[in-house]
Parts: sequence; C-alpha cells; structure tokens
Amino acid sequence: MSLKTFKNLSRSIFHNNKSKKAKLKITRNLPYIWYLTDKVKTKNPIKTINQLSDNSGIIIRNYTSIFNSNLTKLIIKNSKQKKLKILISGIKSTFPNIDGYHIPKWKNNKPKSNKIISISVHGLKDIRKCINYNATLVFVAPIFKTTSHNNQSNIGIVKLGLLARNFPVPVIALGGINEKNIRLLRSLPIHGVGGIDIFENH
Repeated sequence: MSLKTFKNLSRSIFHNNKSKKAKLKITRNLPYIWYLTDKVKTKNPIKTINQLSDNSGIIIRNYTSIFNSNLTKLIIKNSKQKKLKILISGIKSTFPNIDGYHIPKWKNNKPKSNKIISISVHGLKDIRKCINYNATLVFVAPIFKTTSHNNQSNIGIVKLGLLARNFPVPVIALGGINEKNIRLLRSLPIHGVGGIDIFENH
C-alpha cells in the first residue's frame, strides 16, 4: 500500500466517526496517523518523518541504545519542523520539546506531567488504567496479525469496535494494518490508525 493511500484511508476513518468524537472530551489537536519507531525495523527515521503529513504523530520507542541521545534529539528536531506531535515511550525522558509520553503495557509508573499521555490497550480491563493515568488517547493492538508480535493473538475487528465504544478517550488502531484490512476500520468509532511496516516499507 502506498503512503498516499494509507493517508487517504486514515483521513476517511477520522472523518467518518465525528459522532463518536463529539461525545469525547478532546481538548487537544490529536493526530489520526501515528508512526512508531522500532529497534529492529527502523532504518531511516528522518526520511520517514519527512514523508509524514500534518495530521501525524510519532512515538519514539527509545528502549535500546540504537536510539541514542543524538538520534532522538534529531528526530525531535525534524518532527517539530513539520509540526508533528511527539511522544516518548519507555524511558524517563529529559528531552525538551516533546508533547507527551506513551506508556507501554509493561510499564506502570505514571509520568508526572500535564502533557499528552497515551497507553497501550489490549482489553476492557485496561479501562481502569486509562482512567488512573488520565490518558489522552489509547493505542489498541494488535488488531491484525503482525510481524512484530508473531506469538500474540490479534484482537480483530469485532473486539476493536467494542473497546472503542467503551473507552472514554480517542482510540488508535495498531498492528498489522495493510491496504486490504484498513478498509474494514472505516465503520468503527476510532480516531485513527498507526503502524511501523507501512512507513518503513516506503
């Protein structure tokens, strides 16, 4: 799938769900397209960032030394030049000019911040975590079978729809999204989509 197609379909998902968003207390301008870095798959994040559209955000998953301080600062600098939203995941960040933090499933300490906070979600049991962390948005994953988590069962369309209706904040679908299955998401009450492969492959 071309990035242009991905962006157009992501935009249609966003605009098709105005009724859901009208019921949510969205106080920030939240992107509906999200690019996640990966310790294995990410090869040239700056090139990828330059291809992102205005309504995009990036989650820097800074878990290993591959994303050293200088590279992270460069990613932030280029993202800010394009006016993208930037979230840091997996570290106690001291980087300036970020917009918030992403809390993965395995991380439990809550950032002391009034910035954007996103969390990883895998089921309805995570609603309590969403409330306790005062999350701004949630990433539900993996929706489809993904190369990043071969051994993890995917959530699927039906469960995603159920989760999206129950969470009190915007929902981003993540995991294994491609040209065929992204079209299945347009009828669901979600805010947008995110990915790794779709960006790295282009």
